[in-house]
Amino acid sequence: KQIISSSYNHIAPTYHAWTSPRPTTTRSDYISRLSSLLAPPAAVLELGCGAGIPATRQLVELGYNVTGVDVSDSMIRIARTEVPDAEFMVSDMASFVPTKKYSCVMAFYSLWHLPPAEQSELLQRAAGWLEPGGWMLFNLMTVEGELKMGDWMGAPMISWGQGVEGNQAMVKKLVDAGLIEDDNEA
Repeated sequence: KQIISSSYNHIAPTYHAWTSPRPTTTRSDYISRLSSLLAPPAAVLELGCGAGIPATRQLVELGYNVTGVDVSDSMIRIARTEVPDAEFMVSDMASFVPTKKYSCVMAFYSLWHLPPAEQSELLQRAAGWLEPGGWMLFNLMTVEGELKMGDWMGAPMISWGQGVEGNQAMVKKLVDAGLIEDDNEA
């Protein structure tokens, strides 16, 4: 985890320059769909918010009360400038302890920076952070195993995936435990 924190601190300006003009349509589409299911100004927790663009900004523009959490203090400094109407905290999402319930917990492009067991633990805990009827939006890496990149934007990076079957099994455990509902139709 120290690699992830120090690497994102190192590449924060480069990452911000890369993501700012480059919206990811899949994430944006899911956030737009959320707005048809969850009325603003609901409270949204974004785990791994990075520099706040594009997701945090889109959520705030839609009228949500957003709390962004990221392990990189450099990313959070940029996010506070880019999206001043959101609240931001520097924290490892795996050890984050919220002080309130949220209508939505979101983690796009961030969970895979945790080893598989921690991904599962975090999702179980995050289900408990939701208000009744709340939503979880997240994506997972479909590659199986540990992925080390020696130079990603000028810094080492590491990610973990469980493969498609492993991801399905993890989500099924959450559904079977009654922690979340699988809503592929939403």
